[in-house]
Amino acid sequence: MAYLLLNTYIMKVCSLIRNFIFLPLGILSVASVARASVIEKTLSVWGHEVSYELVTLKNPKLPYDGATFKLSSSKKEKHRIVLNTIFFEKEALELWNDFQSNSSPSFDSSPDLMTFLNDLSRMDRQIKNAIPLTIEQKSSFVLHLKELKKQLQHAAWFDIYRSTLQTSPSVNQAKKQFVGLFTKIRKQTIEFHEASHLLDEIQKNKSTKEGYENETEVKAFLSELAHGSNPHDSLWQMVAGVLDEIEKGRNVDYSIQKMKDILYASQSLPRVAKGEMLCFLCYLSKKDVKEIALFLYTSPMAKNQQTGILQI
Repeated sequence: MAYLLLNTYIMKVCSLIRNFIFLPLGILSVASVARASVIEKTLSVWGHEVSYELVTLKNPKLPYDGATFKLSSSKKEKHRIVLNTIFFEKEALELWNDFQSNSSPSFDSSPDLMTFLNDLSRMDRQIKNAIPLTIEQKSSFVLHLKELKKQLQHAAWFDIYRSTLQTSPSVNQAKKQFVGLFTKIRKQTIEFHEASHLLDEIQKNKSTKEGYENETEVKAFLSELAHGSNPHDSLWQMVAGVLDEIEKGRNVDYSIQKMKDILYASQSLPRVAKGEMLCFLCYLSKKDVKEIALFLYTSPMAKNQQTGILQI
């Protein structure tokens, strides 16, 4: 997910045709072209109207599922969000096959929330200080993360999977319907994510704050939670990102920061009791998740005033 500047020539090419040739790096290459649909949109994000050109395409050669671009010339500036649905369809098929093959996860076994959070914070400090994580540190922690990932996957998508089986005349048609619904919902989620990046860019925060990359990515994640229709999907992706960062021993997309923020802020909810198990994330309502996201996005207590990075 990136914010890129395309050259004037590409802007002129793209404006000539409705199903245009899209080149993410501004290089005219036959190997990199992809047909795409284009519509003009305005989306409300955190009370701001964000206008852009929405491009939807399916191109396995592009390395991202969503990106935001600025097309500039001497007279005009235009913003564009690109969604590459090939990734959504692939993930939907993998998820379908997983639901078909494996039983539902257990929610009875889950680590204590505060114990997990303390371990996560300790690992975060080590990663930031370039101190390698030991095998002993990672082993049980990764198992807990994988368990939570499975639980959130179930919370986000199993009801939709079951509904398609119940309402479709065949398994193949149910699978097709599930892939379509997954793609539609994930596309909406990523669109809010990218629109949040675009809002930050339009407001010119990039040139005035340190830690912009961290802040804009965390805010984009919070935008998914506040505006998207399936917040458990975003939490599922967050946990997948934490697993990636723990296993690589480095930051990838601030997933550990996102998870720390969510776990700390969730304790402001009256229904999250002391001694809660980590799997409580699966039982949060959309209202709960939106309340957490709103708190983190707007509360002065949730910001480090020197860096602008969202954190408790």
